[in-house]
Parts: sequence; C-alpha cells; structure tokens
Amino acid sequence: MPGVWLKMRFLVLDWFLQTLRSKLRSMQEDQIEWIKKVKVYRICERCKSGELSTRVPRSFFFKYIVFWAAYKRYRCDYCKDLVHIRQ
Repeated sequence: MPGVWLKMRFLVLDWFLQTLRSKLRSMQEDQIEWIKKVKVYRICERCKSGELSTRVPRSFFFKYIVFWAAYKRYRCDYCKDLVHIRQ
C-alpha cells in the first residue's frame, strides 16, 4: 500500500512541474522579469554617500519589546553607522 501512495505523489509532482514549465514557456520576457530578483541597496540617510547593504541583528528592545514593528537594522558601508529602516 505505501508504494501506491508514493507513486501517486510522484505523478502529482510530475504533473505540477510540467504545468509550471508550460506556463513559463508561454510567458513573455517582460512577464518573467518579476521572477528575477535584483538586490537594491538603499543609500544611507545620515551620510548620503554609503550603501546600507550589511544587515545587523536587532537589539533587545526591538527584538522583544517592539517585536510587532517591521524594522530592519543595517550598517552603512561608508560611515559605519547603524540605521533602522521600517519595512
């Protein structure tokens, strides 16, 4: 009996992958652009010359007290200052 369920899983997975491939083939090139993710770094708000590309772990306050707020902490590559950005 377990062998039958395993075969069914593989059949469903194979069907899903074939459907996905056919949909991707039918899409235009501009429709596929959203799939390709390009990492965009923000410019530091304080020195206006560095990029905020390095993520830093959040502090105790932001991690446990204000956990519901969507803040991310970055370090500027130029001035080495910590910046909190609300997402």
